Amino acid sequence: MSYSWYTLRAVPAVRRHVFELSRLKLIGIWAAVVSGVVEEIVLRQLLVDGLSAAGAARAVQVLTSAAVSGAAHALWVLIRGAWRVALPVVASTAALGALLAILHLVADRNVLPAIAAHVAINLVIEPWLILAAVSSALITHAGDTARSHSAGCLNERRG
Repeated sequence: MSYSWYTLRAVPAVRRHVFELSRLKLIGIWAAVVSGVVEEIVLRQLLVDGLSAAGAARAVQVLTSAAVSGAAHALWVLIRGAWRVALPVVASTAALGALLAILHLVADRNVLPAIAAHVAINLVIEPWLILAAVSSALITHAGDTARSHSAGCLNERRG
């Protein structure tokens, strides 16, 4: 849940809306479950276990999973041209990817605990992270609260 806390702190648009109930939240619940399951099967079960079968050390498995997680999540911010937040997004999702890979290994390569953790994180942040990613709100970061607040106000007026 530390990752959820970090995201709520780093992305004001997510923080402002986290407790709202809306149609977007319902879509976000679906997205949270689907993306958590798919990402864990691909990035932990297939990738980590595939590297193990190829003879890679556990550290290589964890670091590769982390790097691919960070790179995959960077696409959200780079598509929007949010270069200023690309590094924090890559770093935080890579760290989360490493932790989920370690959980996968500690759970004797059972992917279900990693799926449960990923889905739990996504349920907190996914709807508003999706909104931030497709709006101008993601272009800001935690230190740019005035600009973020302006973007959030514009989005709230539109909605």
